[in-house]
Amino acid sequence: MDSEATGVSPFAIPVLVTAGITLYVGVYHGVLYLRRQRRQDLSFALSCLVIFAYVLLCAGLYSAGSLAEGAAWQRAQIIALALATPAFAWFVYDYTGRVSRGWLAIVTVYALFYSALALFDESGLVWTQDEAIKHVSLPFLGSITYYELLPGPATNLQSAVGLGSLLYFLWVGARLYREGERRKSRQLLLALGLLAAGVVNDMLVSLGVYAFVYLIEYAYLGMVVVVAYGLSSEVVEAAEMRDALAEKEESLAITLHSIGDAVVATDRDGRVTRLNPTAERLTGWTAAEALGRPLPELLRLVDAVDGKPVEDPAARVLRSGRGGPVGEGVRLAARDGTVREIADSGAPITDRDGNTVGVVLVFRDVTEERRLGDELRQAQKLESMGRLAGGIAHDFNNLLTPIMGHADMALLSLEPESPARVDVVQVRAAATRAAELTRQILAFGRKQVLDVRVLDLNETLAEMEGMLQHLIREDVTLEFHTAEEAGSVRADRSQLQQIVLNLVVNARDAMPAGGQIEIESGRDEVKAEGGELAPGRYVTLCVSDTGGGMDAATRERVFEPFFTTKERGQGTGLGLATVEGIVSQHGGHITVESEPGRGSRFRIWLPEVTGRVDRTRTEAPAAAAQRGTETVLVVEDDDMVRRLAREVLAQQGYRVLSASHPAEALDLARRHEGDVALLLTDVVMPGMNGRDLYVELCRTRPALRALYMSGYNEEVVGRSGVLEADIDFLAKPFRVESLGRKVREVLDAD
Repeated sequence: MDSEATGVSPFAIPVLVTAGITLYVGVYHGVLYLRRQRRQDLSFALSCLVIFAYVLLCAGLYSAGSLAEGAAWQRAQIIALALATPAFAWFVYDYTGRVSRGWLAIVTVYALFYSALALFDESGLVWTQDEAIKHVSLPFLGSITYYELLPGPATNLQSAVGLGSLLYFLWVGARLYREGERRKSRQLLLALGLLAAGVVNDMLVSLGVYAFVYLIEYAYLGMVVVVAYGLSSEVVEAAEMRDALAEKEESLAITLHSIGDAVVATDRDGRVTRLNPTAERLTGWTAAEALGRPLPELLRLVDAVDGKPVEDPAARVLRSGRGGPVGEGVRLAARDGTVREIADSGAPITDRDGNTVGVVLVFRDVTEERRLGDELRQAQKLESMGRLAGGIAHDFNNLLTPIMGHADMALLSLEPESPARVDVVQVRAAATRAAELTRQILAFGRKQVLDVRVLDLNETLAEMEGMLQHLIREDVTLEFHTAEEAGSVRADRSQLQQIVLNLVVNARDAMPAGGQIEIESGRDEVKAEGGELAPGRYVTLCVSDTGGGMDAATRERVFEPFFTTKERGQGTGLGLATVEGIVSQHGGHITVESEPGRGSRFRIWLPEVTGRVDRTRTEAPAAAAQRGTETVLVVEDDDMVRRLAREVLAQQGYRVLSASHPAEALDLARRHEGDVALLLTDVVMPGMNGRDLYVELCRTRPALRALYMSGYNEEVVGRSGVLEADIDFLAKPFRVESLGRKVREVLDAD
């Protein structure tokens, strides 16, 4: 039923709902703007508020009961509609970035001009004085009649501007679609499509095509809801992206915190953007302090050889654009001055377009690894030299044994005034030096055979005092500072004396202008795990001097074989290497403390043992005491050594049976009808070793005793079982008197 517009029209109710929703959306995006400061939120909030005003004024217009009242509402409505066009235009500009700023300026200026004209113009440019009675209908609410003025030329122009803006925005939406911004394009085109449908409908109603309701108010609502939904979904997606980014950041932080290597990231300018805890520890910089600083301030890298600064690794990666190791032999000087050797690698950080935006460096402290590697190489070097020495020791010592033995026998037969005696003495001296050199090589290679006994360190030092006093010069003083009870060690007496002798000689040579040598003994206890020494109690031996001292480079090489600081011909470079080899073979450890101009101090730790100290002395018995009448079976595959042993023992009264190999020895023993008191045998022979030969002979001669001899190193001898307890052993090369004394010692043993 038609009704006159009196009071609040039922037709205004849905329009008021539209206004309320528009107001809510506008306020919502206004709050969003305050939170995230994005201009598209502000421009959309302003658009919503202007549309809210327009729709609210439409509700008032539909409720107008007279022409004057309708004209008042219409005036305000026209101004709001004029301002809605530039407000929405600015939103589209902020949202898409595709709108021409020139078009925005034209629309904005005309809207302001038109609004001012609507406030003050009565000439009919905005609207005419002709009244119009509108009849519109709404489903379920019936139809109403309201009053308004007919639009003037300015209003028609404003409508054209609005329609042109609408078409322009539709073109912008289509352009977005072509450029791949599909979501923004669909959202904008849908909103503008609703608005276009409302405008077309209103034009048809105004032209009298039909009298159905004006839809522009509802089209505005649809446009607002569509755009608000799109913007709100962007807010949700942005929040989800922030949450995902925060989660990834936390995961990355946990990962970097867990990595054992140091990680440093920089931007494209080489400034630090990230630092993990390992990098903090190695550089001495915290992440907060390092952020934004140039990388060279944190990574002060120097060459391990010459100490000169090396190129910034980030700059190198940025220049090459490739990843990989960025330096070898590099040391890192930390903030506190600590220097560490590092191994590092770098890689460029690229964005989704492949552009380098930074560098990530990964490095680790390899100081201990390099030290262990150097020690391993040194050990391998010693092992190789030891194997070489051990390999030639058998043949070399077999050659030296007859040389030294026959020289001794020749000296016994020559008259003191014989001219040949001098030559024989020189031969024996050369052979003795060759034997000593062989022992030194085996010593630093830790391959010599040890005659281990429980020894009191203080007693051993006391035995050597007289010899050491004669060894040093008059301008060198020797002092002993021994602990009251230094403790006992399990060691080879001659090797322990060799240690002291070599250290004292080295100290004497380090003081050409004279000075002081101190020898100290004591005890020490190691409690912590992981050091050079296992936890336990140790006996200590220190030898120090007041000489010129050593620099760091010399200290690092002081135990290397054949390394010497002495002039050519003054030393072999084996003295300290021999000491280190002997100490290591006894399960001990040696260190050196020295600085230029402040002398040197060598300190040795040997494991302390308990038990009865062996105080026996290896003194040569009288010549008569070396003689005997027993039968000795000599088994030696080297003809010269076998011949020498047979001649020496025969001269001393023994009955000698000799064999060149074990099979011959077994046959000889089986055919011999008398007793055989002693087996003098080489250890390593073809077909059967000396120990197995002795076991086989004992089956028929249980009272047989054995004396083993060998020129092989400890590893070979040890595999043959010779170094078991209570085994009698004679190392090659041996002297004539040593052979006779050792044979008599074995035969006379209880």
